[in-house]
Amino acid sequence: MALSYNEYTADGTQTTFVSKPYLEASHLEVSLNGIVQASSVYTVTGTAVTFNTPPPSGSRVRIGRNSNQESRLTDYEDASLLTADVMDADAKQLFFMAQEAIDTASETNLAGSTFYNASANAPEGPNIGDLWYDTSNKFLKIYNGETWELASPSNETFTFTNTHFITDGSYKYTSVIGLNDDVFVFLNGVKLIKAASLAALSTEDYFLDLVQGRIYFQSLASTDVVQVVLAASDVGSFNRTNVEDFTATAGQTVFDLTKAYVPATDTLHVYVNGVRKPSSSYVESSSTQVTLNQGVSAGDEVTFISNQFLSSQAQTTTANVTGQLPAHRIDFTPPGTGTVLRTAQSKMQETLSVKDFGAKGDGVTDDTSAFQAAINSLITNGGGRLYAPTGVYKITAQLLGTCAAQEHVSIVGDGRYQSILNFKTASTLGLRLHSTSSSDNQLPSFEIRDLGFITTRDNAGTAISLEYDNSNNIDASAYVANVLIAQNVDETSDSGSGYGYWSNGIYTKNARNGEVRNVHVYGEMDKSPNSSRGLWLAGESTAFVVSDSLFMEWTTGVEALDTTEGLYINNTDIVFCRYGARHNIASGAEPQFTAVGCSFNCANVGVWLTNAQQSVIADSLFYATSALDSGSWPNYTGVLFQGSLGKFNKVHGCVFSKEAGRTGDTTSAIDFNQGSYYTASGNHIFGFSDNAFTFGVQVRSGVSNTVVGDDNVYEYVSSPYSDGGGTKNFRQPLVQGGEVNIASGNTVTFPDEFPLSCEQVVACHKGSNTAINVTVNAESPTGFTVYHDNSGSVDISYIAIGY
Repeated sequence: MALSYNEYTADGTQTTFVSKPYLEASHLEVSLNGIVQASSVYTVTGTAVTFNTPPPSGSRVRIGRNSNQESRLTDYEDASLLTADVMDADAKQLFFMAQEAIDTASETNLAGSTFYNASANAPEGPNIGDLWYDTSNKFLKIYNGETWELASPSNETFTFTNTHFITDGSYKYTSVIGLNDDVFVFLNGVKLIKAASLAALSTEDYFLDLVQGRIYFQSLASTDVVQVVLAASDVGSFNRTNVEDFTATAGQTVFDLTKAYVPATDTLHVYVNGVRKPSSSYVESSSTQVTLNQGVSAGDEVTFISNQFLSSQAQTTTANVTGQLPAHRIDFTPPGTGTVLRTAQSKMQETLSVKDFGAKGDGVTDDTSAFQAAINSLITNGGGRLYAPTGVYKITAQLLGTCAAQEHVSIVGDGRYQSILNFKTASTLGLRLHSTSSSDNQLPSFEIRDLGFITTRDNAGTAISLEYDNSNNIDASAYVANVLIAQNVDETSDSGSGYGYWSNGIYTKNARNGEVRNVHVYGEMDKSPNSSRGLWLAGESTAFVVSDSLFMEWTTGVEALDTTEGLYINNTDIVFCRYGARHNIASGAEPQFTAVGCSFNCANVGVWLTNAQQSVIADSLFYATSALDSGSWPNYTGVLFQGSLGKFNKVHGCVFSKEAGRTGDTTSAIDFNQGSYYTASGNHIFGFSDNAFTFGVQVRSGVSNTVVGDDNVYEYVSSPYSDGGGTKNFRQPLVQGGEVNIASGNTVTFPDEFPLSCEQVVACHKGSNTAINVTVNAESPTGFTVYHDNSGSVDISYIAIGY
């Protein structure tokens, strides 16, 4: 039991701890995990030591006492009055110093006149040969008369505390990479004796299990420090480490080594009877001879540890050596307040790198196998994050990741222009992640971020493919962000031999709740065949968001097929494409489409929707480009609605224009081709005085319940409004507020005169909100005849007029 200190294990909440009795508060030494704390972090009241903040849970709190040893607290004078307090103080000083000396001796190993001390700061007034364990850096050092130097070869010394050992039954062990029989083991600075077997640990110090690379101990105290000096076949920048043992003769000083080393490079370490000798106690006479300053006794065991350089390094004068140390043995403390101690292994395991599998990223080495091995490992181990550091990775085959369960896969780089995958020979797919799971809502999520995908092959296939066999997934599935998909960025024109281009940019199948954000996807429309789709949504890629992106030179910029219900595009530019956004949905689905704040610079159609419902296209620019054709242009439509199931769709606040040089074709801003319940309002449609837009808004035959607002602006448009004769199509809805009681056949006169071109009037029954037949009284522009089937009169809540 300690006499001069108390030790505690903090629980993270306790602040007050009890000290041993002391003479003065300044004699107390408070430490956390072996590091002495400043007096400003705690207060002392009697024997209670209270921290300002609770020490972290699991930390070792030590409240020690170090009484004044420099001078006596009591100086007796002749004829002075002796009191009990004075005599007690004098006796306590001696008593406390004795207790402290006993505790120090119990924690200190004495051998060969060496003294061991453990503290964060170097001991004062050391003698040659004194040992000091530096608790801050966790190194055992020896004083050579001038400075403190490492007590064992730094390149091969592994230091362990009790926390590094694993309990195995009645023994404790730790693992050491490269462990062999040429090893020295020290406990608190003293060389130990090796046991022949595990059972022999009852009488010897340690046992080596060379098969499993373990060192076993019978028991270890919480404050013990174990150092392992390993003679390895290949350590750091050295070819091997040589260990030579001698049994000395009486007075022997000169020792001849059988293996040469390079003197004066701090690579020789000398031990006498297991105690490290300071470098000042011997002379390195030559590369094979060492002379001790003082002779040793007969029978002394003298050991020399020397490192042999590689032949190419034989003339090196300074040794910068590194050893092998398992990552789980290296402590790591993250910066910042409140962080906790971890191992380097746990930190590095957070992210798997393709360079862990041998990828070079130099643009020359074929990194296909390394990348594929990394993807396989990630999925085999349950998914996670795969990191591709800055570089150009040459890929010569498809990269495939197949997930049978819920292995979430994230492949990320340092940026789309920093981490680039160069697919040299892609012909079908670049990167394909495929979920084969059939379990509903138990599907993996796929993330591709901060990467560039380029190709040097023409019509190279699809750059990124994210596929799910099962579409029933409520969680976010596919996420592609800050990605570049392009031709070979080293080529300045499409005539270069290594230019290349992708057939498709991003393909998804059944990717519900997916998202594409801040991607730049470049195709090629000057070569045959043309690039097909920038983004291709198939199956049930429902509720898919596209934002802050660019799609350039594709036959179709963004296309949603099959039963994709919900495509939402915002702040996205679709440039130099034949078709901007195509939403072609079969019957049975409930497709919604939204485009807000976008730019559609297209040759044929800006937005083409089939059977769309409850869709909004707003605040976007539509531009009929001539970039893809020369002299003979196809007909152009800004927004085209098709499909008999289309309804409740709106185009608002958009600008439609055309390139001045595009002539001789039919251009239409908005075409309500099929369906019902459309609205076009607040749009600006501009042509040229010598090159007008053909149609502003077209309402085709069979389209009904369509409102074309009077706030649309037409400039140089040959036919601003074209109505195919459908029922209840209104160019401008005007509502008469209030209530009017009308009998069947009566005429209603409004206080405001409506234009004589009034074509149709609709009234609504107040009680049932059903429509009431209304005809225009041709004799007066303000008179309307109301017919209804109700007996007597009915209340009309509003009347809408179209003209």
